This record gives sequence, structure tokens and C-alpha cells, in this order.
Amino acid sequence: MVPFHDTDVEGERWSQAEWVNYELWEKVEIRKKRRKRLLLLAAAFIWFCLSAVPILTERWPRWIARSLIRHCAQQVNQVKLEAVIRKAPVRIRFQGLAYTMEVVHSCQDAQGVEIRSGTLSHHRESQFRVLQAEDGLLPIVSAFCYDPLLGSNSTDDGIAIALMADIEQHATQRTALLLLHGASAELNFD
Repeated sequence: MVPFHDTDVEGERWSQAEWVNYELWEKVEIRKKRRKRLLLLAAAFIWFCLSAVPILTERWPRWIARSLIRHCAQQVNQVKLEAVIRKAPVRIRFQGLAYTMEVVHSCQDAQGVEIRSGTLSHHRESQFRVLQAEDGLLPIVSAFCYDPLLGSNSTDDGIAIALMADIEQHATQRTALLLLHGASAELNFD
């Protein structure tokens, strides 16, 4: 029989330990690569988020104004519906973002009987308001009347909502506009 030495066993252990170390090192390399990919993806995500902040701050007021003008269009449609149901002219007046809906005898009357009042927004949009004709920015109205027999009292008017700071600076780029066309007051957003 061949003599069995301790060096043979140690050599075998050493080669097995090298393979175990090699396999462990492969796992460590995979973890390092995965961590590096995750860090790159996180950095890219943070960069995209930070680069979107100026765009969001610039466009956010326009988006809120458009949301408010959509709610205004719903109220204008409600005026037309109320006029048909009541078979009498109905007017809506805007003051800031508050509105008052009233039944009148004719669209030229100064006062009427109030049906409903409310506001176009929540409390956080208080920096917006419906533009008045005195602001002189656009050909707009702050009141709209609809007669079920004669139609709208104006042919081509609009209702606009803007940020108060934009009104003071006479800027219209973030203004939301609701155009009313024809006797039936067809709505068009701009």
C-alpha cells in the first residue's frame, strides 16, 4: 500500500478551498455589479426627477387654471340646462372664483332670483380668479346669460381664469380660456 501523507490531504483541501473561494468571489462580483446597476438607475431616476421640477413649477399654474376652466364649463352647461328646464333665462355671474346662478326675466335685467351659488375651486386655488372685462387682457365676459328661446346673449365671448400674479403683469401664457360660440353657446377650450 502506498503511504498516505498529511501533505496529500492538505493539498486536496487547498485545491477545494481555492474553488470555494473562487465561487464565493463570483457571488461577490455579481453582487457588486448588481449594486452598481442599482446605483446608476437610482442616480438616473433622481436626475430625471430633479430635471422635471422646473417644468412642473412652470406648468402647474396652467394645469390648475385648466382644471378650473373645465369646472366653469360644467357650470355654463348647467346654466343652459336650468334655462331649458325652467323655461326662463338664466344668468351666471363670476366674482373671483365664486359664482352666482340666477333666473332673470330677460338677459338685459340687472337682478334676478338666485338659484345657486358656489365656488369653482377648493381653498388652495385662491390665487386664481375669473378675469373681468376691466382687466383688458382678452375679449372676455364675467357673466353669461342663456335664454332658452333666443339663445346666448353674446355671439363670440369667452371666460378666462388666470393667476393673480399674471393678471398684474398682463401676462396671458398661463391663462385658461373658455370660448362661447354662437347663439347656442358652444364651448371650446383654449
